[in-house]
Amino acid sequence: MKRLALILVLASVLAASVGIAHGAMLPLNHIQQGSAYFSPVLGLCEDYPRGTFAEDIERDFAMMAEYGITDLRVSIAWGDFEFAKGFTEWWLMDDTVDLAEKYGITLYPYICYAPTWATRAAWKSPPEDLQDWYDFVYEAVDRYKGRIHVWELWNEGDNEDFWVGTWEEQLELVKVGAQAVKDADPTAKTVFGGLTKKNPPHVETIFTSGVADYLDVINIHFYNETWDSTPTERIYETVKGVADVIHRYGGRQELWVAEIGYSDYVEPDGRVSYWVRTRAPYEKTRHFQAVTFARSYARMAATEDISTILWYEVKNLRSNSAAIGDVNNYHLGALDEDYFPKHLWFAVAAFNKLFAESFTVIDSQLVVDKENAIYPYVHAFQRQNGDVIVLAWNRGTAVESIGVTVPGSFADALQHTVTGNKTSFSFTAEGNDTTLALELRPEDISIIELFASSAPARLALADWNAEKLGNGAYRINATVVNRGSAGADGVLVEIIPNPNVTIISGAEPQAFDLAPGEAVSVSWEVEAARPGQLWVVARHRDAGPAAELLQL
Repeated sequence: MKRLALILVLASVLAASVGIAHGAMLPLNHIQQGSAYFSPVLGLCEDYPRGTFAEDIERDFAMMAEYGITDLRVSIAWGDFEFAKGFTEWWLMDDTVDLAEKYGITLYPYICYAPTWATRAAWKSPPEDLQDWYDFVYEAVDRYKGRIHVWELWNEGDNEDFWVGTWEEQLELVKVGAQAVKDADPTAKTVFGGLTKKNPPHVETIFTSGVADYLDVINIHFYNETWDSTPTERIYETVKGVADVIHRYGGRQELWVAEIGYSDYVEPDGRVSYWVRTRAPYEKTRHFQAVTFARSYARMAATEDISTILWYEVKNLRSNSAAIGDVNNYHLGALDEDYFPKHLWFAVAAFNKLFAESFTVIDSQLVVDKENAIYPYVHAFQRQNGDVIVLAWNRGTAVESIGVTVPGSFADALQHTVTGNKTSFSFTAEGNDTTLALELRPEDISIIELFASSAPARLALADWNAEKLGNGAYRINATVVNRGSAGADGVLVEIIPNPNVTIISGAEPQAFDLAPGEAVSVSWEVEAARPGQLWVVARHRDAGPAAELLQL
């Protein structure tokens, strides 16, 4: 058995020496939260430009609330609200804030994109008079003081698609905007407007210019394998490089990833964008979009430096709407533009519940037997009650086997799919160690939840199938199981069809109270005039969702 304990120890020593060199012995979250246990905020992003109907915003918020997704980054385009100097209309943001409060959604607005009256040029140009910018930011913050507590200043000011001024002008714009935020609401957090260039010397200019003195949060954006050819797995090293800069200048600012995404678009020849081509045939599917989300979350959470993660975006951009950039902008959503869920939707909802409790990273305590694997990625997160979540995967095209030894004794274990379904998982216990035998498939991710004592309520689907009845009609069957040791009251079970499928019976969610280990069978009748899809979903406010896709 090829045990990597010595390698892991050496890696820990190296990491410690790097920390000493940068004056950063602890991750940012440990320092700023005052604890080794912490769970980052996990939410989504969505833009509501001028002309958006309140009904559409409410539909987004209602669906988010149903699935326990309660954090959302939104835009406030300056030119949409102040159409002439001194003349502002706030009805769109008023509706957004009212609806957010109704559905329990926390908003993270970014103020951006100048009106042409202020720039005498394009919307991504610097305002001629920064007093105009100050006044607008102040008015926005003052209007929603006590209702919105975080304000991001501009968006990707180091990306020429969103800013054509100099970097020095962008820094000054952020500083003036941050001052306006603090003048209007001293308790509000100020957030830098999302860096796309994340090399340490570039990040350092925020500090050497003095702008960081006005900021509570440094914010970085990722679109690896969509507009950036860097593999998803390199997110960890990138975050650590930015965190080191924050450490060197006192470690006061939080580090956020307030925009990150992965498009499921690819052309027949494997081209994704000008910068990216696929490396393997399983990439750029809807399933792999959700897998990439899970891998990205693991890499970010493992740094223990990121305190907020907001994934882009709620739903695909409408095909008849304009976009800044290429076609990938229409393929980033967790929902289709018609609100049919993609795998990503259930992955975000499932991870929100799976990682809801504070955790600490125990990677250095693992022993990994690589067996036939070349370079597996393995992360382990331990809750305060002793439960452990293990996430593992590989890249390439081959199925690989590994063994992962986790310190501790466990009463039970479940294996999760990326869309939240669960099956029992067997492990080997020896003394105070537990060994997991994992088969890594490059198109997927292994998610194992180990329970130190009894498992809480955990929903699963079994025996889901579509039975042909003739003339385009089907009976959909599924069994819902509570695989936990605690009861689950008010479990909702439903099917969600795409536009090609019509529900004949059972359109409304069915509610059940499930005792530990209890299973209940459910059926529906649908009609498909042409090939279609539907999701079978079981969800619960505490246990999270379990979802499986059926093709008709």
